[in-house]
Amino acid sequence: MSDAKHSRTGRTSKAPAKRAESKSPTLKCPECHSERVRRIVYGLPGAELMEEAARERVILGGCIIDADSASLACLDCDRRWN
Repeated sequence: MSDAKHSRTGRTSKAPAKRAESKSPTLKCPECHSERVRRIVYGLPGAELMEEAARERVILGGCIIDADSASLACLDCDRRWN
């Protein structure tokens, strides 16, 4: 028996199958073009969310959300937008 592996399509391949990586496009600030953009989270934060904010993974937006409240913010220039 050979070292070749058979895929579901019946083709043979010597290299192991690789998982497709799902990369989302990098968001950029419309003002300063920084890639240090984070989502804004509204509501009363728990301990886990407070830690995420301390590590600059999210931005806390407060407890009140309006229809026009921003969903994204730039860490460099403080611009907020949807």
